[in-house]
Amino acid sequence: MTKLLYGTLIVLLFTPLVIAESSKDADKQSEECQQVLTELKQAQDQHNADYKKLGKAIMNWKNYYDQLHAQSYLNTDQPLMDSVEKCQSGDGLGEDFCKGAMKQYNEISPKEETAKAELESAKEISRESNKKYNTKLREAADKNCIMKSR
Repeated sequence: MTKLLYGTLIVLLFTPLVIAESSKDADKQSEECQQVLTELKQAQDQHNADYKKLGKAIMNWKNYYDQLHAQSYLNTDQPLMDSVEKCQSGDGLGEDFCKGAMKQYNEISPKEETAKAELESAKEISRESNKKYNTKLREAADKNCIMKSR
């Protein structure tokens, strides 16, 4: 799951965004081009803001995920999630130990689920703003308002 999350982050990070440059006759651009370039800048700003929100959502979810799946309860050699599963199966870890592990699990688990939902929402919003930005780039290039850099 973490590999998938990091893979998604890397793909988004290295998504080739074409850097837009003004054409050489920028002083002669039509009002239509000015409007397209304004919309392009707005789309780029929105994409950047959504991408930052996605990064924050990833880190928030990862924090709770790690608390459940990577950090141990009471310095045992196993993650909290493993301790909870053993307690639920009655593996004889002790009533007080299981009560504490379940309490901690019940505190963290809902936060992790909420953070996961926020992450999925942020991924979709970031994808949509990236599509909008790329559409505006194509529109600006089609109207010869920008040139693609090499």
